Amino acid sequence: MASTFNLSDYLANLIAELLTGASEYAGASLSIYGGVQPDSANDALSGQPALVVFTIPSGEFSIALSDGQALITFPSITTMQALATGTATFFRITNGPNVLCDGSVDTANADCILATVDLVAGADVAISSMTLTVVE
Repeated sequence: MASTFNLSDYLANLIAELLTGASEYAGASLSIYGGVQPDSANDALSGQPALVVFTIPSGEFSIALSDGQALITFPSITTMQALATGTATFFRITNGPNVLCDGSVDTANADCILATVDLVAGADVAISSMTLTVVE
């Protein structure tokens, strides 16, 4: 039987608040990769190198409820230089050996928005916006 489990707006917002208040994000690494994003954040990467690595600062996350979703917006993340040349397609956030989550990267309509996904080693890379969505 298919799952019919649904979250209320209240619980989606509560989960978002718990996620943003978690100390695991402050100082965690946000690495951007090229290639195919694994099916799950629990799945190992398939050997692709990180194109760029950011450190998530401790700071205020914002949460907004909209259309049955809790949208988490990350604090401003410092610009870094690309470590390798490639096309950015997804990110993964880790805290030491622990994977916290992963998501899409693009120039629009993605979890992590960059000015360009065509990264060049040594060039500056800035995250325009970074959001995660908890769906009810």
